[in-house]
Amino acid sequence: MRVLYSFPYRIGRTGVGHTAWQQVNHLARDGVSVVLYCGKVERDLPPSVEVHENLVLGRLKLPMRLLGPMGTPLLHDLEVARYLRATGKVPDLVHGWPLGSAHTFSAAAKRRVPTVLENCNSHIRNIVETLQPEYDRLGLRQRPRFLRDVRWVARHEVEYQRADFLACPSDFVADTFLARGYLEAKLLRTQYGCDDAAMVRGAQDTDPGFKALFLGHGEPRKGLHHLLQAWGRASLPSGSQLSIAGSIEPNYMQVIQSLAANEGVTFEGFVTEPARLLRQSHVLVVPSLEEGSALVTYEARTAASCSPPRRRGRWVTAAFSTTSQEISRPCGSSWSCWQLTAGSTPS
Repeated sequence: MRVLYSFPYRIGRTGVGHTAWQQVNHLARDGVSVVLYCGKVERDLPPSVEVHENLVLGRLKLPMRLLGPMGTPLLHDLEVARYLRATGKVPDLVHGWPLGSAHTFSAAAKRRVPTVLENCNSHIRNIVETLQPEYDRLGLRQRPRFLRDVRWVARHEVEYQRADFLACPSDFVADTFLARGYLEAKLLRTQYGCDDAAMVRGAQDTDPGFKALFLGHGEPRKGLHHLLQAWGRASLPSGSQLSIAGSIEPNYMQVIQSLAANEGVTFEGFVTEPARLLRQSHVLVVPSLEEGSALVTYEARTAASCSPPRRRGRWVTAAFSTTSQEISRPCGSSWSCWQLTAGSTPS
C-alpha cells in the first residue's frame, strides 16, 4: 500500500506534530510505503519514508511566519496538489490535515484516490460557537484567527466537503459533524495514544497531601480560568496543591492573574517530561470547553497507571463537591473533565 501523507507544519514537534509523526512512523514500521509532504521534519523518521519539506531551501530552514498562518499551509497544499497531478506513482490513499488539504483533495479526486482529513478538534463552527462567547465574557480582544477571520472557517468547511472521509478521534468530535448533517458513513472513528517509551513509569509520590495537575497550553479553550475559580471556592484539605504545567498566553495570563493567587497554586511553565508531574499528582484536571481527544489523558494512564475516575472517591468529593458544575462541563475528551490517577489516591 502507498500512502501520501500531507502535514503542512513541523512534523515531530509537541502537540499535533507529535501525533502526525507517530502516524507516519507506525505506517512505515508496518510496511506501508509513505510519501511525506510537510513543512519541516523535526524528528528522524524511518529511512523508507520519502520526505519532501516545503519550508526547507537547501540547508536554509524558512520560518513559518514568512508566509503567515494562512499562506504557509496554502503553499503546502498547492505543492502537494501539483505532485499528485504529475506523479506516475499514484498513491492508494491521501491523508491530509486541516487548512492544507483543499487543493490536494481536489487533485486526488481527479485521480480517483480516496482521501482522509484528520480532525483533531470538533467541527470548526462548534469551536467558534463555543469559544466566541467565552472570549466576550473574559473581555479578551486578542483572539485566535478562526474567531476573527471568516476565511479561516470557510477553508475548513471546504476541506470537510472535499474529503471522502473525516477522521474523528472521539465520539464528541463525530457528534459535532453528525449534528451538522454529515453522514455516519463519512466519519472514521479513530483513537489517539501516547509514546510508551517517553512516558517512563516510576514510583508514585508518597506525599499524603492532595495534589492536582493541569497539563496543557494556557488559553481560554482549555478552561483554566474555570479550574482556578473552582479551586478557590472548594473546601480543600490543608496543604493541597494545584500545579499548572504549560505555557500561558500573555493576554490570558492577565485575566487569570488574580485567580492564580489562590493558596497552593504553582506554575511549572512548559515541561518536557510530564511523566514526573503525573506521578506526583492524585488528579489530572481537564476542564476544557472544547477538546478533540486530550492527549494528556493517554499520557496519564501510561505514566501513572491511572484508571477512569472513581466518582465516589473521597478525594474527588472533598475537592470538588461544591463546584463540580464549574469543572465538569461536557468536552471532547473520552473521559469526564476531571480525571483521577490511581495508585496512592485514597478511595
